[in-house]
This record gives sequence, C-alpha cells and structure tokens, in this order.
Amino acid sequence: MSVARFRPNVTVACIVRYQDKFLLVEEIIDGVKKLNQPAGHLEWGESLPDAAKRELKEEGIQAEPTGLCGIYLNPTADKPLTYLRFGFVFELTHLPTCTSTEENIIAWHWLTAEQIIERAGQLRSPAAIQCVQDTLQGKLLPLNILRFTPIATED
Repeated sequence: MSVARFRPNVTVACIVRYQDKFLLVEEIIDGVKKLNQPAGHLEWGESLPDAAKRELKEEGIQAEPTGLCGIYLNPTADKPLTYLRFGFVFELTHLPTCTSTEENIIAWHWLTAEQIIERAGQLRSPAAIQCVQDTLQGKLLPLNILRFTPIATED
C-alpha cells in the first residue's frame, strides 16, 4: 500500500491596517459570499514577502510589509486539505482606493477588530480573526527571519 505524501497549501495573507481598521475583501467562493484578508497561494519561484506584495497589488494597493504576525496551520473540516498561512502585516499611512484584478472580488470593507469578530460566520478562514488579534497584540516578527534562496540560473 502506498502512502500519499502530505503537502499543505502555502498561502500568504495580507493583514492591511489603516488606523483602527483592517481591510477585508468580499468574494464569491462556490456561489457563497465570504470575507477574507487579501490572500492567495505562493507561486513558483517567489519569496513569501513578494507573494504577499503581489496579492495586495491585485487589490490595487502597493505597499511593503512591516512584519509577520504569525504562521498558522489550518486543516479544513470538509476536505483533506491543510493551509499553511503566513500573515504579513501592512501598516498604511493613507486610505487607498481599492480595485481588483480578480473576478470573484465584489467589495472591500474596512472593519474594526470587533466588526470582524461579529462577522466570524462570514469569514473564509478562521485564521483571519487570529491574524488581526495577533497584530493588535503586537506579535510582529521581523521579515528577516524568512530566508529565500532564488533558483540559480545559467547565464
């Protein structure tokens, strides 16, 4: 009998903060409206911070992450799938205009932590609340703890 090799899906989440509010995108997932931080999968050949910046740029926001609020391992209840989520914090000094290149994004919401908790049933991932709480508690790891070895190319 062969044993399938377990591989979690690596995702990056952008915890975007402006004053006392956090950005959540409203998206349609399998026909249902869900709320989530701007997030997506790590792509081949990119570093984790670069993946987070790319995901945020897809919302029309160009910014640099200020730190990592945590690394979260979240198995799903309805299918044999686990997400390994890296939460990148972006502290903004001005409120941006959001646009999206993603068809399933239908709205953007700037919500307080309390408002996010009130909408827990609408969240795509339970890690969204934990990321916000960790950010508010000052759990911010420096980005230099992440190492990236680019692919060597022959010139």
